[in-house]
Amino acid sequence: MAAVALSLHHALLAQRVDAHLVCGLAPEQDVEHLYVAGRTVGSIGVLPKQLLCGVIHIHGLWTPFEYLAQLQARRSRAFLVISPHGALASRALDRKRLKKLVAWTLYQRRIVQRAHLLIANSEQEHDHLRRSGLTPPIAIIPNGVDGPKIPVTWPEGVSAERKKIVLFLARLCPTKGIPDLLEAWRGLEDRRGYELHIHGFGDAIYRAYLEVRIRQLGIGGHVKLLGPLYDREKWEKLHISSIYVLPSYMESFGITVAEALSAGLPVITTSATPWAGLAEKNLGWIVENDIGELRQALQEALSLSPSQLKAIADEARCYAQQFSWPDIAARYLRTYEWLCDAGPKPEWVSLV
Repeated sequence: MAAVALSLHHALLAQRVDAHLVCGLAPEQDVEHLYVAGRTVGSIGVLPKQLLCGVIHIHGLWTPFEYLAQLQARRSRAFLVISPHGALASRALDRKRLKKLVAWTLYQRRIVQRAHLLIANSEQEHDHLRRSGLTPPIAIIPNGVDGPKIPVTWPEGVSAERKKIVLFLARLCPTKGIPDLLEAWRGLEDRRGYELHIHGFGDAIYRAYLEVRIRQLGIGGHVKLLGPLYDREKWEKLHISSIYVLPSYMESFGITVAEALSAGLPVITTSATPWAGLAEKNLGWIVENDIGELRQALQEALSLSPSQLKAIADEARCYAQQFSWPDIAARYLRTYEWLCDAGPKPEWVSLV
């Protein structure tokens, strides 16, 4: 969520838009036109007035920071745009369910319903928002990818050649389907020399559970549970891997799938993600949240020849060009202009 907001901010500035980024905590990198409001009550209200007019785009729900931001939007009569980023999906609501149910009933639903525009990252999320009874206009805009950042020179010990690695690179949490992946991996008849590398940041207790599960399944010799990767290290790993897998039970978009495609990887993911079109384009496999189906897809992927992987890589990179941030930012800009009565309604905006 924070990465999307930050990347969108950079892309809008690159198009000479008068954009400002307001956040509760300062990002690690230097950011132009950044205001750190803090997370205390009333902190947003002391920001410069020019930040609280025009269009206010809130990323996320549920926290006091977003609540205070929408209050300021209403007080200044700004256009309010909200990106839930999957926060209203059923599995997301299951976490702290009682607390969220109370908040939804008391105020959160009213806030979302009063928004001038909602942003959905996929048709799947759009349909879920409509089924929830929300009636504001909804713009379907996918998340962007910062592009495959291939370094000019590779660090010592890192080869630019593809290795026999099946890569999982995402948050370590129950919704990502990692236990299913471990079970499916154990049942493979022939791994053809491949290793499964699991990279991600997650709760220490859940990471410990995954470590125990790997030992119980006896697959520690060819499954590595590794740490998170960011920026250059992430793209290096994508470019030396051969296959990407994300067996999620819920995704509003799945940015790592777009990144894997940008790096030329075939993708194995589930119908619970908005990537069903990949199978039709022969860029991967779409399975149900079923261990047997996942195992079969893995077996087929491991059987691909180097020439087949190369052909998929070329098609995947071409397909992923639509997720470049300059193009995505242009969609946002046209949507903002329509919202402010400064342009025609884009085809990706739906009205009730």
